[in-house]
Amino acid sequence: MNNVLNCTGHELKLPNIVDSDGAFVFDERGERYLDLESGIWCTPLGHKNAGVNAAITRQINLLTHAGFCFSNDIVEDAAKAVLSITGFQDGKCVFLSSGSEAIELYSVHVRTRKSLGDMMRKLSDTSSHRSPQFLGTSSFKKPSIAVQNSL
Repeated sequence: MNNVLNCTGHELKLPNIVDSDGAFVFDERGERYLDLESGIWCTPLGHKNAGVNAAITRQINLLTHAGFCFSNDIVEDAAKAVLSITGFQDGKCVFLSSGSEAIELYSVHVRTRKSLGDMMRKLSDTSSHRSPQFLGTSSFKKPSIAVQNSL
């Protein structure tokens, strides 16, 4: 890894992962390792998830990207699923692809003073929901089969 900047402070332990399956990754010698870092890219869905891969293939053959100025029904369906899973039935979603986009969204709201305080209070002060930092804990409903199959 001569051309990759190691700027995270993490030691590179497996320099050449060549395959994966579910929660496991394999090096060039065929050694299997439990992927405890998978949340970065494939979250708890695992590597080579057949349902996720099929959904990605179907969608990429139709439309690779929906932006802020044009959209597709799948974006609304995804928002409904997220709101249902998290229990924010009257909420709204925004889908971002990086931390930079999240910072930009926050800064736009701060600059335009569009009820960011009210939005944050709604996320953190409701008695029936947890604040965003607790997403993924056992306090949320398990997704229904319909939501899981919509992936």
